[in-house]
Amino acid sequence: MKKIPKIVFFCFITTIFLSACNAEFQYEQTYKDQNQKTEVGNIEQQENTLLTSTKDSTDTEIIDNEEAFGGDSKFELLTKHEFGFYGVDMFIINIVGKEKFEDWLSQFESYNNPEGRNKWEITVVNAVLELNVPKETFIKANNGFVYTDEQIEAIYSGDQKLINKIFVNEDALLINDEIYTADWLASRTAKDYERAGISEEELIKYLDKINIIDFKEEYLPIKGVLIKTNKAKSLPISNINIKPSKLELLAPYQLEYYGLDSFIHDIVDYEKLTEWRNEFLVEYNWSRRRNIEECNIINLVKELNIKEEDFVKANKDLIYSKEQIKAIYSDNQEEINKAFANEYALLVDGEIYSIEWLMRNNKKDYENIGITKEILDNYLKKINIPQLENEFEYIGKIFR
Repeated sequence: MKKIPKIVFFCFITTIFLSACNAEFQYEQTYKDQNQKTEVGNIEQQENTLLTSTKDSTDTEIIDNEEAFGGDSKFELLTKHEFGFYGVDMFIINIVGKEKFEDWLSQFESYNNPEGRNKWEITVVNAVLELNVPKETFIKANNGFVYTDEQIEAIYSGDQKLINKIFVNEDALLINDEIYTADWLASRTAKDYERAGISEEELIKYLDKINIIDFKEEYLPIKGVLIKTNKAKSLPISNINIKPSKLELLAPYQLEYYGLDSFIHDIVDYEKLTEWRNEFLVEYNWSRRRNIEECNIINLVKELNIKEEDFVKANKDLIYSKEQIKAIYSDNQEEINKAFANEYALLVDGEIYSIEWLMRNNKKDYENIGITKEILDNYLKKINIPQLENEFEYIGKIFR
């Protein structure tokens, strides 16, 4: 992805980063003459101050977001557009003037304006449109350095579909020039996919793309939706993928636990359901997003007060077994674990220990929770498969 130097861009992701940590901070921004050093982002977190300095493009000292935060953040993976689309370049601020720009910026969410306009709307397109930046002036100031000709045409097109096509985040799914992020897909159902025109084939291709550890929380629910959809159609699971992915094998729960089935639309008001699911999206909750792992059938039933008799009636395709439904309504974590534990995880006294946990701990840790050599030997027989060869070998040495 192309790195784009931005003053406001840095402040934007810094604000998100600190807010996500529930930090209290103060945000100040000052601009000086073009050839003088500019202090940006005087952010106080408790008693510590993070001061960032930069210069404009005539004397460049670029703050790079990857250097500042040690690589791509999860926020960057879950935005609709590439991260260079967000924020405002210094040359635009120079065109419109500091006072006009700061007045425009003041309308957005901040520490002093928590109810302001969504911070994700601080984009180059909105800045150019709302600050009336002439195209010719923009092209001259850009000087071929930041935006390509194709991107500039999209910025000034007024065509949202073209903007989406040109600036789409490489980690999102583009269908008919509409963008769907991994967290949106992970919190939706097959019926939602169908309404959006997203085919099963396109989802399978997308799953192959995000089959990496960074997308573990999003991958499992999407795959879970596909599994349940094929189960409802009485199609074999092998119709989706012959071999389970490594992410599935390492997960604590089986895929039925992750993802939401389409029958929930029959028992939950759509507006209420959408409001609940949006709590898990970066797009709507840049500072207090709920972990996508909490977007599961257990929490849905509990938090939206779905009656058991309604659930049983809607479960006509037997997506969930009687044991699983009983566990869902038990309010007992041990029962939930027993009903939904991944066959490749280790279940001991109602607690689930995933392969990841077993790989991170030692013999003493095993013994402390009641894992004996006999229990482990039986478990090793289950995970003696090619995809888990390294894990089998490592865990097998624990009691030697």
